Amino acid sequence: MKKQVSRGLRTLGRFLTNAGERLSQEGAAAIATDARHVDTPRSENRAIDLVPITLDDVLALLVDPESRQPLARAGDALRVSGGAREYPIVAEVPWLMSKLGRPVVDGAPGASASHVARSARPARTLVLDVGTKTGKHLRGVLDEQSKVLRFDPSIPCAVVGIDLHQDRLLGARANGIFAVRADASRMPFHDGAFDIAVITELLEHVPRELAVHVLREARRVTRRSIFIQNPDFTAEEYLRTAGLKFAWMDWKVHPHHVTADGMRTILEEAGFSSFEVEQIRPVADSSHSEIVPIDAPTDTLVFDAAIHSKRSVMFDQPVFEKLRVVLDIERHAR
Repeated sequence: MKKQVSRGLRTLGRFLTNAGERLSQEGAAAIATDARHVDTPRSENRAIDLVPITLDDVLALLVDPESRQPLARAGDALRVSGGAREYPIVAEVPWLMSKLGRPVVDGAPGASASHVARSARPARTLVLDVGTKTGKHLRGVLDEQSKVLRFDPSIPCAVVGIDLHQDRLLGARANGIFAVRADASRMPFHDGAFDIAVITELLEHVPRELAVHVLREARRVTRRSIFIQNPDFTAEEYLRTAGLKFAWMDWKVHPHHVTADGMRTILEEAGFSSFEVEQIRPVADSSHSEIVPIDAPTDTLVFDAAIHSKRSVMFDQPVFEKLRVVLDIERHAR
């Protein structure tokens, strides 16, 4: 089993590596402006309540990622109904990784959203956190984006997070998130299992082709809306001509340099036709802490005057830190 998992992780190229934790440090509350430099109103809603969710609850959502058949618990494993395939449960985290890195099989047989609709469950908003890491950033996203994600913040949220890294998933559990070790390009969930999916600081970590599969899968398992946010590489060439870069632009864990146009392209390839890609958090000049000289070592985190020197430059072209997209799944389904 260990060898199989190791091969899968190598195939994905360190699929969910950790640079996205910086969103938790900056906080989703820092999202203030769009590409037109217009302030986006902060949500005035109450803080979101996260309610516990157990494996028994999640079993109603889970399927075999290969056949999309339902799963049942069998001791310390999940077994495919009517079959011999099993997936282990390690430290109460289901490991649902099967043939990692294979493309999603559209239209695979198995239960669909109707199964989920028939499953009795208490009033709550079900949220999927894709590439959850430790989940620290999620509450800020939900608090700030409840209006655009179209859910009632007075109704508690139950969150399921998926990631490939067991140590991070244990941290997610400590933050009130039910953790599943799984491949985001082949999600082990019924169609329409979740109300909302959140994908933050993830797409830059996976090859472009795999990012398309992740978006297709997020659309398949989500009923209402998808929130996406990741670093904006649109100004990469402009910054380089000025002898500068965002520190994260050449991180080894960022194989996919997502620009605004690139985001539009992968969304269209994933089947979305109506959306707006926003460029947010404008940067006016080179004094920003994440702007470093172009010769700063790979994997530099922030500017450090003790070891770096950089020119003082007022940018005469738009430079933004982040890309943001909110997708209305219900509208796409009509």
